[in-house]
Amino acid sequence: MKLPNTLRSGKLIRRYKRFFADIEYENNSITAHCPNPGSMTGLCTPGQDVLFSLSDNKKRKLPYTLEFVKSNSHWVGVNTQYPNKIVAEALQNKIIPRLQKYSSIQNEFKFREGVRFDFLLKGEDLKPCIIEVKNVQLRRDLTSKVGVAEFPDSVTERGSKHLKNLVSAISDGYDCVMLYVVQRMDCQSFSIANDVDTEYAKNFDIAKKNGVKIEVWACDISYKEIKLSHSIKVI
Repeated sequence: MKLPNTLRSGKLIRRYKRFFADIEYENNSITAHCPNPGSMTGLCTPGQDVLFSLSDNKKRKLPYTLEFVKSNSHWVGVNTQYPNKIVAEALQNKIIPRLQKYSSIQNEFKFREGVRFDFLLKGEDLKPCIIEVKNVQLRRDLTSKVGVAEFPDSVTERGSKHLKNLVSAISDGYDCVMLYVVQRMDCQSFSIANDVDTEYAKNFDIAKKNGVKIEVWACDISYKEIKLSHSIKVI
C-alpha cells in the first residue's frame, strides 16, 4: 500500500483524548488526528520520533494525521485504517498462501444483522471464507532479541464479539480466518496478551479449537509504502 507523499517528521509532545496528538514540527506545535482508539502502549512517550501526513481536504478539522511512531529504532504503524487496505492489496496479489485459490473478494461482508466482517472470499469448489483483520502494534519487551508482538493492547469487547461470531459462522458452513497485521518490523513471534484482556484470550482459544484459522503477518515499512512481508509464528 502506497503511503501519502506528504509524510513529515516531528517529535511527539503528547497523545491525549485517544484521537489527538500534539507534535513538535519545525519549532512549532501542531495538533494531529490520531487514528487509533487503543492504548498505544510504548508509543506515547513525549519526544518519540513520529511521521505524520498532511491532507488537503478542506472539510477536515485537523489537516494532519499521525501515521508512525519510532520505537526500538523501527517505525511502528499506528493508523488502524491501514491493515484492511494492506490485506486487500495482499489478497489481490495472492500473497497469503492459504487464501490464494479464491477468485472473488468482497469487502465489508454482512454476516447477519449487526455483524459485519472485513472480507468474504469465494472460489469455485471452495467454501466461502470469512476474514476478520486486526491491527497489531504492541511490543512490551524491547530488550529481548526475539520480539514478541501482542494483541490486544487494551480491553476489546468488539474483538471478543468477532471471535464468537467467527465460531458461529463455521457452524453455518463458512471457513474463517482471523488475520493479525503487525505494523512493525522488529517482531518474530506473536502472542495473545492474556493479562490485558482475559476474556479475549479465552475467546481466542475457543475460536482456535472450533476451527478458526489464525494468520499473523509482519509488514515491510518504508517511507513510500507498507505491505505484508512474511508470516510469523504464534506462541
